[in-house]
Amino acid sequence: MDEALWVDELYTAFWRTLPGMLHAEAQGLAYTLGLAPSRDVPWSAVFRNEITLAAPALLAEAMPGVRGATVQDALLAHLLAVIEAFGTDRIQDAQVRPTWQLEAILAHARRARDEALRRVAPDVDDPAIDFARADEATLLAADEATLLAIEAERSVLASGEPAGFSRYYALSLGKQSVGFPASIALAHAAGWTAAQREVLARLLSSVWLGLQLHDDVMDWQDDYQRGGAWAVVLASELRSRAEGEPDTTSARAR
Repeated sequence: MDEALWVDELYTAFWRTLPGMLHAEAQGLAYTLGLAPSRDVPWSAVFRNEITLAAPALLAEAMPGVRGATVQDALLAHLLAVIEAFGTDRIQDAQVRPTWQLEAILAHARRARDEALRRVAPDVDDPAIDFARADEATLLAADEATLLAIEAERSVLASGEPAGFSRYYALSLGKQSVGFPASIALAHAAGWTAAQREVLARLLSSVWLGLQLHDDVMDWQDDYQRGGAWAVVLASELRSRAEGEPDTTSARAR
């Protein structure tokens, strides 16, 4: 299976379903969001690690009984969820201008994501894949959690006050919440038990946190210039702890 090819083909199939007036903007969406240097860069070449957009397809190797069409639906739901989350984050963070074309594309992405996810595990009632229990198209609970986490993160970074790793991990996982539903839905389709799905959720948590840690370390200077960086906040917390601890060496000497 060529995951990169699937990612690009599925995204192309998605934007071709959009109104014609959105085609050009949708084709160059990665560039518009500041994730690619030109409009010609495909989504498969945007991120360093292929799991970012192709997690369900990679995990499907451990689910040999799942139909190819189901894997494609899970992959489509996941990649659109990630793309939409990046778009929302860029708009919320004032890194891109919220044009009507961009907002329309993101709205279409949310709807297509939810529809694809329903096809993966249509009869499953699981909060981990809470994809619109109501008939109307609504955002996943994961999206709401993501927006809350983004707002909370901005509040922490803007305040400049120290914050520990537990706070960082909690907010980072909230931001990464869109990275779970499609893969867990695919596990349901494969007949995995609750215990197996819990292991999968822990695996995904480690993956998304690892990627977030890498990004926050590599981009801390740019983040700081835009209003705050976790590297600075966490370092301040460690410094505060160090300054607040008694000098045990001096105490023993006395």
